[in-house]
Amino acid sequence: MTTTRGLLQALGLPDKPVAKAGAGNKTTLDDAALAKALKEMPADPVKRADALAELARQVGDKARRDPIVKALRDLVVKIQPVMPDADARKAIDQAIDDAVEKGAKAALMALLKAVVGKGPSAVDRDGPRQDGPNMPEKDLGEHIYKLPELPLPFDKPPKVRRNSFELIGLQPSYKASKYFDFKVRTPDWLDLSGHTGASWVVVSTQEDFDKNGGRPRVRDRRIDAKGELSMSLAAPDEPGKYVLFIVVGPGNEDRPTHTFDVK
Repeated sequence: MTTTRGLLQALGLPDKPVAKAGAGNKTTLDDAALAKALKEMPADPVKRADALAELARQVGDKARRDPIVKALRDLVVKIQPVMPDADARKAIDQAIDDAVEKGAKAALMALLKAVVGKGPSAVDRDGPRQDGPNMPEKDLGEHIYKLPELPLPFDKPPKVRRNSFELIGLQPSYKASKYFDFKVRTPDWLDLSGHTGASWVVVSTQEDFDKNGGRPRVRDRRIDAKGELSMSLAAPDEPGKYVLFIVVGPGNEDRPTHTFDVK
């Protein structure tokens, strides 16, 4: 177990009182040593409290003990965060007075007693649990009312908005004249009543697509429903490079398009 003397030696402080001229048995500590000691305090709360109390005993000038008072107050609030600040200040001031009058260990006991309401005691963490008596809960006369369940905005994912066609399942090449299957997803704005005009899936040669906007058509299939549609088309009879695209009303959709080879 680390002693107060060992802590002071580790912090570079004198472990014995140094007499101050004309001050009886009061000890002295210069500002540099005080700052170093405060900076290098132990992390363990109990050891820190012990070292701070011993440090307060070595500082004879009450005004110079302010940073020690603050450090002790911060430590008390950390150990017992619900203690009011005024009570913490009173307990720490009393502990520092005890440190000057009685020594560091007595002041440490006073400080811990002021924080937790009793002196520190050993805890056997390997021993059996010591639970309190079984106390039945007191009926406070509370009543729980169940409200009707209301749908929350995050219970259901938002509806996906689709602003363009989508082609699914197309391959980079097909055999001449053989049927191939794929899917088309239609946009939300598609109007099957005729406002936007008839919609088609169209196949043309790559050359006609680049030069004439896909005219003449090699293959086509009308879109007669909305949503995700399963479709089937026969590949062109002649080998070459072709483009599959969407036509709505009088014009082609910019996207999507699919280029494929027929072998």
